[in-house]
Amino acid sequence: MVRTALADRGVEAFVNIGDPSVGDPSVCDPPVGVLLVGEVAVVGRFDDRGLAALLWTDAPAVCEWAATVCRRHLRAAEPV
Repeated sequence: MVRTALADRGVEAFVNIGDPSVGDPSVCDPPVGVLLVGEVAVVGRFDDRGLAALLWTDAPAVCEWAATVCRRHLRAAEPV
């Protein structure tokens, strides 16, 4: 249901599991998630209970870094 709702809005979902060569968050300590939403970078830190911290910024240097990370993961990802 979530995938259909996202697809109906033009959102594509990809997954990259277990590839440390692209900085896989599952092998980071602590694990992190990186999103680029428009002109905003979102970086989340996860712990054993879930999302522990969130950074939301439109700082150009952080957005450029997030775009680089997202492109690297996307090259190794598969559609879900």
